[in-house]
Amino acid sequence: MLIVDITTGEIYGGPGSFTAGCPFEWNNTTGQNVQLTTSSNYCTATTYDIGAGLTKAAQAANPLPAEPFNYTLKPDVWVGGPSNPHIQTPSMHIERKEVA
Repeated sequence: MLIVDITTGEIYGGPGSFTAGCPFEWNNTTGQNVQLTTSSNYCTATTYDIGAGLTKAAQAANPLPAEPFNYTLKPDVWVGGPSNPHIQTPSMHIERKEVA
């Protein structure tokens, strides 16, 4: 099962990747109850109430819209950097390599 850490947007677990129709879990690693609201219709539901230290089952939409897969958190527990909360998919981490 794919798991998305709501505080960083990082995906772990598996097998597979975040694709159209895939089931996954939102993981609330904080000590607070959190309400997560998605944008861009990339999940089959838009709002998830996730208890402190718990997970909540979710499913990616089919078809899956284009990135970014942003969401909001109440309270705001995002620690994933200066950007808005979002799922960190592999395509967001393209490495640039210098060619000799």
